[in-house]
Amino acid sequence: MKKNLMLSLVCLLSTNIFAQTFSVDTDNASVSGDISSSVIEVAIHVDNISAAPITLRWRLIPASISLPSGWTTSVCDINGCYSPSTYVKDFNMAIGALDAYVKVSFIHNGNIGTGTEQILLFDIADSAGTVQTLNYEAIVSPVSINEIKNEISLNIFPNPTNNLLFLDIDPIYIVSKIEVYSVVGAKIMEQYVNPAFSRNSIDVSNLKNGMYFVRILDLNNKVLKATNFTKN
Repeated sequence: MKKNLMLSLVCLLSTNIFAQTFSVDTDNASVSGDISSSVIEVAIHVDNISAAPITLRWRLIPASISLPSGWTTSVCDINGCYSPSTYVKDFNMAIGALDAYVKVSFIHNGNIGTGTEQILLFDIADSAGTVQTLNYEAIVSPVSINEIKNEISLNIFPNPTNNLLFLDIDPIYIVSKIEVYSVVGAKIMEQYVNPAFSRNSIDVSNLKNGMYFVRILDLNNKVLKATNFTKN
């Protein structure tokens, strides 16, 4: 019995050693962007925390790939980026190396939606078979929250709201309609407004709780302003 206990202890210690040869900054990485950029890059950084050089292998799980129509992806590591048909690669890390990464480039080609992939990462010398599962997500919307910085004056209130959302717009601009989008880029509301009014309102009481994007468009369907609000 004592012999079995010692053997179990040795196995446990061995497993723990291999489990600690590398670390990642997160195992769930998500990046949001808009259609103004053609690629969303989602990176997970890797550190060698062992006392020796290591060789890591990443393996993309094909069944985990979920992409909107028109999207492709490319997995990258410190050695380069690979074709969408590449599912496994190795890379080396020196002692104390803190600058490695496994990155997924989501190439959305101007199509909105949410893409996800899952990658397995492990030390090829790890006889215990310890595997780190890395989850990647990219969210592409038709508008960017950064557009709030443009010069057109817009005041939305109350924010958060649970019923009516009021929009005060600079009267020098003629507004044609208001559009509301979910955080994954789906248009869920469209309301035409009276261009003569500088204050308009939309009823958001039927929306689920959460954050939404709102766009203000002129008579030529040009976006005058884009910002976000919260329904509670």
